[in-house]
Amino acid sequence: MKTLGRYIIIALAALSLSSCFLGKHEDNAEEVKYYTLKYVNQYVYNVMNVYYLWIDEIKDNLKGWMDDDDPKAKVLEVRYKDAAGKDIDKWTQVTDDYETFVRSIEGVSTTYGYEFTLFYTSAAREYVSVAVTFVYADSPAEKAGLKRGDVILKADGEPIPADNYKDIINGKLVKSSHCRVGLADGRTVEMDAVEMYCNPVHIAKVFDCGGKKVGYLHFTAFTLEACLDLIKVCNEFKAQGVSELILDMRYNGGGYVETEEVLASMLAPAAKVASGDVFMTEVYNDILTEAWGESETVTNFRNRFKIGGTTIDTSESNIGISKIYAIMTGGSASASEAIICGLKPFVDITIVGQQSYGKYCSGIIIEGSSWYETYKNNLSVREYKNGVKYAANWGIYVMIGRYADRDGNTGCMPNGFAPDVEVADAPLDGYQLGDPNETMLKAALTLAGYPYEPELKSVKKKPATPIEGPASPKRESFGVFLHQKTI
Repeated sequence: MKTLGRYIIIALAALSLSSCFLGKHEDNAEEVKYYTLKYVNQYVYNVMNVYYLWIDEIKDNLKGWMDDDDPKAKVLEVRYKDAAGKDIDKWTQVTDDYETFVRSIEGVSTTYGYEFTLFYTSAAREYVSVAVTFVYADSPAEKAGLKRGDVILKADGEPIPADNYKDIINGKLVKSSHCRVGLADGRTVEMDAVEMYCNPVHIAKVFDCGGKKVGYLHFTAFTLEACLDLIKVCNEFKAQGVSELILDMRYNGGGYVETEEVLASMLAPAAKVASGDVFMTEVYNDILTEAWGESETVTNFRNRFKIGGTTIDTSESNIGISKIYAIMTGGSASASEAIICGLKPFVDITIVGQQSYGKYCSGIIIEGSSWYETYKNNLSVREYKNGVKYAANWGIYVMIGRYADRDGNTGCMPNGFAPDVEVADAPLDGYQLGDPNETMLKAALTLAGYPYEPELKSVKKKPATPIEGPASPKRESFGVFLHQKTI
């Protein structure tokens, strides 16, 4: 067991460890474990030393990193914290299943296709209920008849005790292949999970607000595949004369920067996009600043993008929105916050809902064997071959930059955007997303001048007692915001 030295890979000094390497060996369990830890730690350590946004703040934490450490636990240990030991960086992490991690970011996963929040079933707080917030189109959940407002009280015939609700929900309602749930209305529903793309462009509608056309878009993730659907929606909004937009990102944990830029190019003033005004800036650590010859990257508006090998043009899809009502909650993170940050200098934006999550930095995910391929010429043949083999399908998601608007302001740092109009999400209010009487949409439509009749006041159900802590132990709370700069 040896301490990993400080090897800086930047244009690039060779990395090598002084430990002895076996020439030929059998792949027994102990050797596989030894080599896996060694080569995963080697590349993860170097990534942190070069790309990490807060490298100066954690230099001392990196001392004593051992080649047989658990890389997942080590990264959680060393990432940036405040003086009390509370994570400031809540996102940098290591995975041993890179492929699944990336596919989930791209909206593809083995899933039942529903999202939810949690409540206590009574004031005694002995059991937890699961309230469905929405279901994806063509999902097992939709086919089983689940909808927003349905309340799951039982999993496999048993109530969900509060003391270990996370294990039960993850094991039976999220990460299982089959589930049987009992609903508050007496129904029992069974579902088989399928691998599917959950289309995040969920609902698009147009409302007449006293002669003014206001678009409504419920959007749940900035996946690359969403770009074409977003263009289609914006074309429809433009054709119907939409001038203001309700952008509902209450459950949107982020995604790809390119998708954010595509959507922004259709919402910002057309003249600003055509002239290539600065949309966003991003600040890096000193190492990357020196390597790239700039302290920040400037992202200009544009209307031509290459997404997945296909060039798309948004110039004919620009709506020129004059007003945005952004529906946000603690589930709105990363790219959801970044697009609001970047558009604020150009568009009048009112935030409706609750405090957003506060992910004000961007990251890249680097796969292990790809890292060794990239730095092949800086490594010995043995290091290279072992690294490609044993670090394969491991990945590190590392924060590398802090984003800001054209003037250098990051309005969601450090704790998210505060709402201009505060209103809580209410999945038990009796209305589906897109219904003008749904609680959060109604708040936004009221601001936009929607002509509510007195008799259409919402009939509110008595809600269950909200559970304390995270809204859900599910993966969407991660708040991924991928930066695609090639290094």
